[in-house]
Amino acid sequence: MLDLNTVDIDRDVRMVVDIDDQHLADEYSSVAHHLAVWGERYARAQEEFLRAKLGREHREAKLRLTLREEYESDPGNKRCTEAQLDALVHSHDEYAAAKIAEIEAEAQSLRARGVLGALRTKADMLISLGAAQRAEMRVA
Repeated sequence: MLDLNTVDIDRDVRMVVDIDDQHLADEYSSVAHHLAVWGERYARAQEEFLRAKLGREHREAKLRLTLREEYESDPGNKRCTEAQLDALVHSHDEYAAAKIAEIEAEAQSLRARGVLGALRTKADMLISLGAAQRAEMRVA
């Protein structure tokens, strides 16, 4: 799984999204690369999230079938209602583990999307800074 939960993420992200006004030429040349890298990271994180979601849905469907059958095979039980089945499924350890995996994968995807958004904002800011510098040069 793509791990964006590391301690270095703050430092790494800050290095990518901050603008060093003393080295604007470097900033201009690197922003496209960083957008591509973080776009790919976001795509991978989103894929992992969707796979985890599918895994949770698959696990939930299998548990629904198994737990309904187990419940209704007991002669003391009547027909299992949907509410009872939901409670049985959502309290099952396998469902909880699959749901936690889905939540963690979604959080990773959201983190990568946040960095990507910050990079897009940086690109816009660089365009504005470049326009302001050109305007200053014309006045001078």
